[in-house]
Amino acid sequence: MSEGGANKMDDGSTLLREILIGLHETEGVGWTRIRNFMACRHKEEALSWREGDWMAIGFRRREAEAAVRRLRPEAMEASRRRLASRGIRVVTRLDPDYPSSLEVVNEPPWVLYALGDWSLAARASIAVVGTRTATAYGRKVAEDLAAALVSAGFVIVSGMARGIDTAAHIGAMRAAGEAGGGTIAVLGTPVDHPYPAENRGLYRQIVKTGLVLSEVPPGAATDKWSFLWRNRIIAGLSHATVVVEAGTGSGALNTADWALKYSRGVFAVPGPITSPKSVGVLGLTRKDGVRLLIDAGDLIGEYAYCLADNVSPAQVADVPDPHAQDDPEVPEPGAAGPVFGESGAAAATRRDGTRVGTASPEAAGPKAAKPETARPATARPKVAHAEAAQSGVARPEAAMPATVPGASRRNASRSAAVEAGGRHEGSPEERRILRLLENAPCTIDELAEKSGIPVGRLHAVLTGLQIAGRIAQRPGLRYEIV
Repeated sequence: MSEGGANKMDDGSTLLREILIGLHETEGVGWTRIRNFMACRHKEEALSWREGDWMAIGFRRREAEAAVRRLRPEAMEASRRRLASRGIRVVTRLDPDYPSSLEVVNEPPWVLYALGDWSLAARASIAVVGTRTATAYGRKVAEDLAAALVSAGFVIVSGMARGIDTAAHIGAMRAAGEAGGGTIAVLGTPVDHPYPAENRGLYRQIVKTGLVLSEVPPGAATDKWSFLWRNRIIAGLSHATVVVEAGTGSGALNTADWALKYSRGVFAVPGPITSPKSVGVLGLTRKDGVRLLIDAGDLIGEYAYCLADNVSPAQVADVPDPHAQDDPEVPEPGAAGPVFGESGAAAATRRDGTRVGTASPEAAGPKAAKPETARPATARPKVAHAEAAQSGVARPEAAMPATVPGASRRNASRSAAVEAGGRHEGSPEERRILRLLENAPCTIDELAEKSGIPVGRLHAVLTGLQIAGRIAQRPGLRYEIV
């Protein structure tokens, strides 16, 4: 049950909600059949309907028989217990906390199943999608772009597929750090059945720090159409969709088509004209409403107004923010340098001329300036600022000279972390993998053989190291230290 608004619904609405979930979980009953039902009068009496009543509103006999069986009290109770035992949250179109971004699209999902932080569904988000067989260039672009957008305050939406989707999720989680909240994965399989299997480690990380969504009921069978149908949710949740790499017939192009249908922004990242992975993207640019994206700052600037809707508990905490300003610091359109190919996550410039992800000019002075952040001033965690002000301890980043190059700043940050209490060196399994990769890149099969770590566990270890920025995946599923 949706925790946010079930107690605000009267008995009739609660009953209709349970009927809606039951129909959604009925085998053979699709979106159109449920629409027909929701348009009926006296639908709250559906628990007493017989097969003929269902057939009268367009159900086939087999569907009508299945609906009668599924709406029996014992079947509905069994479903509630099964979902509760797995910790799965259920949100329907009747619930107050149903995502408003999906309310205004065609074919909105009747029911969503979720694991993780549901509040992310209401945050300003950008979709980053692309081919499953990505090039090293495509993965790098997707990861850096996602990191830049998360640093600016957006949530990244993608489909957790191989290739570009995986890179986007990893970049988002890396930028979000321990605070989490950087990414939403919309699955084409049930929410408790991650696909592909090699992304189970990534899936667990997203459940822990982000949000996993699916329209597919737990235990239901899926096919390729399930993945194409879920693409409308990716597009519908997002203010804009960015396609990084896509060949002819790529599912990412289907997501872009849904976004165009919903009058959402669609951006294409250009690639080499000789690459098969660029054919679909270059063809996409011929459509009206599609724009090229070569600078993350352009995207951040265009949708910065959406960040005003982002609310977190820290923002409403009754603690004064010593660094609060009347006007939020938002990046200007076109003010950022190229993000693609840079090692840093952020690529926006503030109105005062300082770059996101670098220390402000005041940091070089006697007093440590406020910590740099790519979020608007109104989105800063006030509790954290208040604690820092009371303790008199500035963050290491804030004390760095503005002229320190990116690589040197990262090294300085690591040194400061060691001085502050020691750098986390990872688990024994992670250290074992890093030692194996010191001499040369290895495939996952080679790592499994040399390390003795089971493949299922090894996927999780490799994902953790990628998120931490210690290793990178290269073509041929080879991993190397970065």
